[in-house]
Order: sequence, then C-alpha cells, then structure tokens
Amino acid sequence: MLTNTRSLPTKKVTRILFLAIQDILGKQDMGDIYPQKPSSLCLNELFLPLEKLYSEQVVAGIAFRAGKIFFEDLIRKKGKQMGLLRLEYRTLPTSQRIYNGLLILANNIGNLLSIDIETSKNEEGWYWHTLLPRDDTSRTQFYPPCFFLAGLIKAYISWATGEKTHIITNSTTIMNTSLSCKIEVMKP
Repeated sequence: MLTNTRSLPTKKVTRILFLAIQDILGKQDMGDIYPQKPSSLCLNELFLPLEKLYSEQVVAGIAFRAGKIFFEDLIRKKGKQMGLLRLEYRTLPTSQRIYNGLLILANNIGNLLSIDIETSKNEEGWYWHTLLPRDDTSRTQFYPPCFFLAGLIKAYISWATGEKTHIITNSTTIMNTSLSCKIEVMKP
C-alpha cells in the first residue's frame, strides 16, 4: 500500500533538481523565477513557480527533461553504489535487466525524493506507481512531478538498453489528498 507521508527531500537532492531545471532554462531565467535557491522542497513545490509562468506543455517538457538530467547525474554519481554498473547487473537479459533496474531505482529514487514507489510487470510492460502529495488547490490531471519521473525512467531505459524504442506513458489520477502517478514502459 502506497502512502505519501514521507519527509521532504534533502537540501542536496533539491539542489540537484534545481540545477537540472537551471540547465534547461539558464541562469538568468532561473534567477527571475526563483529569486532565492530553494533549500528543501517537495517535487510539487519546485515546479509551482514554473506553472505560473508557462503553459502545461512547456512545464511538462521542462519536468521531463529535468528527470532525464537527474538520472544522468544519478548514474554518474551513484550508479556503482546502486549496483547499476556492476557486471552481474549489466549482463542480465534485457527484460530482467530493465525490471531489476526499475526496482533498484524505485528504492533509491523513493529514498532520495521521499516518495514511495511500487513496481510491477506483466506481459505488456513494466510499471512504476507512486502517490504524490497534493496541495489544496484544484488541479487538472496535469502534474509536473509525474513528467519528471517519466523523464527519469525514459533516460534509464535508454541507458539500460541502448534503445529508444520503448514507449513510455504516464497517467495521473486525482485522489483525496494525493495524486496517483503511474508510469508505464511498454515492451517493444
């Protein structure tokens, strides 16, 4: 059972997320959007200033790209520690390597971002499901943290398989105090 009661990400993780967004927008725009660097924010709060300035499509693109940058940074700095650079992982059959990596990432990303992530699989693909805290404002199905996680998964799949042929979708369902975010990686 998923819950969304974990604490905020650390200052270090917030900084990495901030730098990923800055890499996309540039320092000047970041200074205009975030007059002060955030110290420790949940994913939702990090993207709120962007939602006020840009369309949903632009924010989705920024969030997706930030997820890819976050993964690239993570694999460079913690890939070996997480086990993703070990020979026994790298030599697994592709299907097993993808799922095992999704399990590893779910645990590590969940801890880093203070969210619970469940993984599952079936004949059609692999899935990540998480509940993200929701503020009290009315929202549509659009939720930038889901795009961030989808970008992260897209970068992982490309890295793990060397292919870009897997279709990755994300869907959001509004619940009472949370948003349910499901990311699907369809088998080619």
